[in-house]
Amino acid sequence: NVKEGVSERVQGMTGRASEAGHDLSQKTSEQAERAKEAAYDAGHSAQQKAHDLSQKASEQTERAKEAACDAGHKAQEKTQDLSQKAQQQGEHLRHEAQEGLHSAEQKGKEQQHTHHLNM
Repeated sequence: NVKEGVSERVQGMTGRASEAGHDLSQKTSEQAERAKEAAYDAGHSAQQKAHDLSQKASEQTERAKEAACDAGHKAQEKTQDLSQKAQQQGEHLRHEAQEGLHSAEQKGKEQQHTHHLNM
């Protein structure tokens, strides 16, 4: 009788230990699954952020290239404008100088002519 009681108790304890082991195993498995999902989510999030940053960097590089091109075109236009203005001014000054020389020659001839008449 004592033997049966001990045997039943041992079986009961073994059953409870088995259940506790099964519960613990299931909880561990669930935690491992949640950890795996969290790691996957974190990895996916990091990948998405890296992709976003890469895209932003590409867009900023493109905008910088466009701005540099625009600045280059504006500088080229300004240089052409200044060059054209300088050329026009040079033409104008050359024309004025020719007129001044012609006028001086005329005055010189008139003075010579007057000098000859006075003699």
